[in-house]
Order: sequence, then structure tokens, then C-alpha cells
Amino acid sequence: MSNSPLPTGRGSLTTHDGLSLYTQRWTPDRDAAAVVLLVHGYAEHCGRYDHVAEAFVDRGAAVHAYDQRGYGRSDGRRAYVDRFEQYLADLDLFRRHVQTKTPDVPVFLFGHSMGGLVALLYVLNRTPDLRGLFLSAPAIEVNPDLAPILRKLAQVLGRLVPTLPTVRFSGGSISRDPAVVAAARNDPLNYYGRTLARTGAELLRAGEEAQSRLHELQTPFIVLHGTADPLATPAWSRRLYERAVAEDKTLKLYDGLYHETFNEPEQEEVLRDLGTWLAERMPTPPPP
Repeated sequence: MSNSPLPTGRGSLTTHDGLSLYTQRWTPDRDAAAVVLLVHGYAEHCGRYDHVAEAFVDRGAAVHAYDQRGYGRSDGRRAYVDRFEQYLADLDLFRRHVQTKTPDVPVFLFGHSMGGLVALLYVLNRTPDLRGLFLSAPAIEVNPDLAPILRKLAQVLGRLVPTLPTVRFSGGSISRDPAVVAAARNDPLNYYGRTLARTGAELLRAGEEAQSRLHELQTPFIVLHGTADPLATPAWSRRLYERAVAEDKTLKLYDGLYHETFNEPEQEEVLRDLGTWLAERMPTPPPP
């Protein structure tokens, strides 16, 4: 969207191990009726989500996001994590930070790709008090063509040479829109190097944990996935929907769309689905 709002505030948050995480927020013109916490995906940053935030802000919610460790404007070795649990700890810190400022407002959590896996495992492991969960192309399983190669390399090298570059994921797989692909490739805050061995190993391990625990999810959720996504396997989003015990659950599969459904030519439909699902589960905002 060309008229997407700019963030209304920026800041930083220090992690338990001393890293500075960049934060930003988008807020409506009146008191927010809900808060959406946004977790971006692998190799990118939260600055790419203005139009996604707009879909929520238009419904009366405030959106708070941060760059995960090693990405965007945050500290940490680029695209590296020693333990996937560190991502969960950072999200927990961020949630608590936001909720201290908005203690009586219902909270939703949005995660895309690797951020979707972070959000899913966070809910399963930490059981936070959330009104709902948005999962966009969650990386429950990465590209099955690359996963075996990455697994063989990462299992050994992740321990011996954790920062060794392994396979490279194609940025051209995020969208069918050439302008989106070009903008992502030219974004200096994105990462287009090879996947570091430890990061790859942790991503695979976390995905396998999620696969074995899909049935445990009780939080109301919507999972959205393009059927032609070559980066995260759409079948696992369907399995999540089928296996989760949550009574309130929604599956949206978009025929022929790639990894970033909200950056496809059909993005208006996707953003409308996000906003509608939120509006149906948040309290009615007070009159202006």
C-alpha cells in the first residue's frame, strides 16, 4: 500500500544477555482497543510491515514490533542464534514490556515465517495470556528440498563450526511481484547471506518440536499460507489447523500465492482477512 502509515514511535529494549533490540509501534488516533505484537521472519526486519500494521490500526489496534536479535537494527551477529529459546525469551521480554504500558488491553500475537514458528513455540512453551494468534506461513517445516541438505550440514557443523555459512534461501520466492522482490533485495537491513550452521540447526530443531506438539495449541488462531510457498511447507499449516485442540481456529489457504501473502498482488484480500479476524475477537472500541 502506497499510503501505509509510518511508525508513530521508535525505541529500544535490552535483552537479558545485553543486546539492544530495536522497537517500533503504530498506533490509532484514539485509545487502542487491542494490542498486536508483531514478530518478523528470517532474514528481514519489522520495518517491512507498515501495510500489515495498517490493517490492524484501521480496526482500532496498536501494533508493536521489534527486530529480532541479529536482524535489522538490533544487535547481534547477523542472522545468528545460539539457541532458539533466545528468540522466545526476547519475545517474552518484549510482551511484558508492552503490557506494562497497556495493562488492561487484550493482546494478540502475529508471527510470519520464522517469526510464526517463534510465536507458535512461545505460546506452547510460555502459555501467555493472549486473545488470539496470527500465523503467517509459519516455518514449521522449511523447504523440503533444502531441509535434508541443511540438516546434514547443520547437525555436525552447528556444533563444530556454528557460524559456518551453509545453504542460501532464494529471496525471489517471497512474492510473485517483481517490485517486492527487488525492494527486498535492495533493502540494506535484510540479510541475503547463507544460513549459518547453528541457526539452521536450531531452526530445524524448533520446527521438529512444533510438528510434534501441534495438538497442544489451545489459543484462538488463524493460520494463513500461500499454496505455492516454496520456503515454508503449506501442508504443515493445514496439519496445525487439523490437529490443534483450539475451538476457535481458522485456516486461510491462498491458491498460487508465494511465501509473503501480504506482499502478493492479492494482498488486499489477505490484509482484509487479517483485519476481519482481529475485529471479530476484540472489544468494541469506545466512541472517539
